[in-house]
Amino acid sequence: MATDYVPGPDLHAVVGEQHGPLPEESVRALPHGLAQALRAVHGAGLIHRDLKPSNVLVTVEGPRIIDFGIAHAVTGRSRFGTADNGLHALLFRGAHEEPEPAGVPDSLLGLVQQCLEKDPALRPLPREVAAHTVAVTTRDAPWLPPQPEPRPERWRPRGPRAENR
Repeated sequence: MATDYVPGPDLHAVVGEQHGPLPEESVRALPHGLAQALRAVHGAGLIHRDLKPSNVLVTVEGPRIIDFGIAHAVTGRSRFGTADNGLHALLFRGAHEEPEPAGVPDSLLGLVQQCLEKDPALRPLPREVAAHTVAVTTRDAPWLPPQPEPRPERWRPRGPRAENR
């Protein structure tokens, strides 16, 4: 399969490194774009099998799914905590505990909880997610979060010669 080059950072970088949790307008547009993309993928007879924030590009036109080589962002945290206590603990929590919806806007809480159902048969279909979210529009209001303020890097010489100055 061949795809076009799409310029933009991935969702993991946007939330985890550049911006932090997304504003509600962005959060309402993100699942709509992903649902539309998944409908197209499924309509082509494909299954992604590895949809995660680092495989979602954030572009002006909306989110784009990438990395079909093997053919989850709202709060800036993993839905089942982190792997700080070990990967096995994270996997156990994912399989046996309920996700933590803290920080999810009230307007999306029900939909997010449905999407995180343990039984895949109880999760909404992409068309149902699209019906409960908003389309990305670049004409009316941008869906992207505001650009973070650039952090000035302090320049200082490095290396052995710099230490003698």
